[in-house]
Amino acid sequence: MKPQPIIPLRVYDDMEAAQRFLVDVFGFKQGQLIRDSSGRPFHAEVHTGDSVIWIHRVDPEHRLVSARSLPAQPGGLVVFVDDVDAHYHHARGAGATIDSPPTDQPYGHGSIRPGTRRGTSGTSRRDVKTVSLT
Repeated sequence: MKPQPIIPLRVYDDMEAAQRFLVDVFGFKQGQLIRDSSGRPFHAEVHTGDSVIWIHRVDPEHRLVSARSLPAQPGGLVVFVDDVDAHYHHARGAGATIDSPPTDQPYGHGSIRPGTRRGTSGTSRRDVKTVSLT
């Protein structure tokens, strides 16, 4: 497998809960969860297709903060899905707060906007899922 040229890194207060939520609610595949010698997680991953997203803990020494600690959303990720309507119903049923149902956009995609829960929010489009992993 060819290495992924860019690996997104997202920072969470509770890495293990964030990983579970992304897997259970948004349908990512669970990757590694690595713990330090005291048992505290320090690296985790989720996968979608051939892509990986790294999850890191808050680390003041390296100036890594959770987006939840910021006054606004710093960004997001775009992830293609086969069926945004099914994705919408699954995420909503699994506990995601959804700010808007699937809506067609003038740029050719439909979108939904999940709200924040357990530090994860984003937008899903008819064939694209944008997830701001805050």
